[in-house]
Amino acid sequence: MKGLKLAGLITGLIALSIGYIFLDPVGPDTGSSAAGAAGLVIMFVLVPALGASAIMVVPTSIALLWNGNRLRANLHGMFWRGIWAINGVFTLSYLLLVLYFFYIWIVAGAAS
Repeated sequence: MKGLKLAGLITGLIALSIGYIFLDPVGPDTGSSAAGAAGLVIMFVLVPALGASAIMVVPTSIALLWNGNRLRANLHGMFWRGIWAINGVFTLSYLLLVLYFFYIWIVAGAAS
C-alpha cells in the first residue's frame, strides 16, 4: 500500500510537471506545429500518466478511510498522513473530473 501511494503521488507530480513544462510556452501566437506537438504530449504522455496515477491513488485513498486498513498497512506518522492527504486531493480532483465529463456527456446527449 505504501508503494502504491508513493508511486501514484510521484507519477501524478511528474505528469503535472511535464504538462507545465510543455504547455507553458504555448500561447495564441504559437505556431501550429508547436501547438500540434503540445496536443500530442497531452494525448500520449499526460493522459496516460495521470490515468496510471489515478489507478494507483484512488483505490488506496478510499481503502485507507477505514482505520483497520491504515493499521494493517502501517501508515502512521506525519509523513504518511501527509502523503495520504496529498493523494486525497489528487483523488478528489480525479473524481470531480470524471463527474464533469459525465455531466458534459449527459448534457450533450440531451441536446442532440
